[in-house]
Amino acid sequence: MFDVLKQSIFASLGAAQLTREKVAEVASEIAKQVNLTGQQAADFESQFTQRAEAARKEWEAEVDHRIDRALIQLGIVKAAVRKEAEQASARGQVVMDDLVEKAILRLGLARAEDIEALTKRIEVLEAKD
Repeated sequence: MFDVLKQSIFASLGAAQLTREKVAEVASEIAKQVNLTGQQAADFESQFTQRAEAARKEWEAEVDHRIDRALIQLGIVKAAVRKEAEQASARGQVVMDDLVEKAILRLGLARAEDIEALTKRIEVLEAKD
């Protein structure tokens, strides 16, 4: 859902962004206008394309950041963040259970299962009498 939202924003702002083909076309036209040699034109087009791609990625990262910040301010948690939090919580629960189990064993305390088993044994023994 959030990716769709981001794509919608990217699409609506498409005029501010050039496609790779358009960047290559613009670079080629500039190279022709300033009469660059074949190698110079290729180098210029490569540099121009790389810089445009870097600028596009920077722009997308900024849009992502602003969308994420807005969603956080609205109290909306992204599904990936929620899933990661749930996994971290589950891992934390396993660690905590392990620590509690070790503490119970170290202190020599009986667990509920142990008490239930002893209760059943007592009931069986009492029933025999």
